[in-house]
Amino acid sequence: MIRVFLVIQAVLIVSLSPAQNITIDTILHRHFQAVGGLEQWQQIKTCYAEQSYWMIPVYMPPHKQFLGDQLPKNQKSYYQYPDQYRIAIYREGEPSTATIVTQGETKFYSYRAKQETILPDPKYTKAVQEETFSSIVLGTIPLLLSAYQDSAIAYQGVMKAYDRSCHKLVIAHGLPKGGRAFVYLDTETHLVHAFVYANHTDLYKIYDEYREVDGLLIPHHIDYYQEDELVGEYTIDKIEINRPIDPVAFTVW
Repeated sequence: MIRVFLVIQAVLIVSLSPAQNITIDTILHRHFQAVGGLEQWQQIKTCYAEQSYWMIPVYMPPHKQFLGDQLPKNQKSYYQYPDQYRIAIYREGEPSTATIVTQGETKFYSYRAKQETILPDPKYTKAVQEETFSSIVLGTIPLLLSAYQDSAIAYQGVMKAYDRSCHKLVIAHGLPKGGRAFVYLDTETHLVHAFVYANHTDLYKIYDEYREVDGLLIPHHIDYYQEDELVGEYTIDKIEINRPIDPVAFTVW
């Protein structure tokens, strides 16, 4: 009996040791390898994407409230490394709103009102757009990368999250007003499964339909939930990496 107990104990020690010794470096290395490699992601200079989505008007922070009216919409997103963004919303083929971040300034334009607004607090609005762009175009990978480079990420262990076994990561970088967010990596695929803000845990995003684009694995579908009810859905219809972007996209409505 003692011998059997010792054998079982030895097996448990061997099986538990990898989990106990796992580090944030190991987890992120596996994640970046799964999505195409760290060097490949660091080489992104431009990105252009076309998306379709719908969103029920639930609680949203002020900068996203115009998204929520449940009508199907289309979106065109532009990114020029390191700090130029344009996100344009279309309804029934007609432009509705657009946001441009360039030269440290964030501008919002309503085609319906034919009015341009320069948003206050450029650092806040820039963080808003970076997070928005990252979470709906390239998944959370750019956020994870920048948080890791700035040592603003922590590992909180393995747990079941949204019906999956996941590694839980906490990031505190590139988020509005210094907020924190939880990122859940699937323990089998090492891909991002879910994303949730620490101060709004009733709202979360589920990422799936990962497809390869120029050697990078990018999620092409995002479900938005509030208190486990589906309240929105994003689908990437087209995405191009490192294609030339006309500078006019960041200067003209």
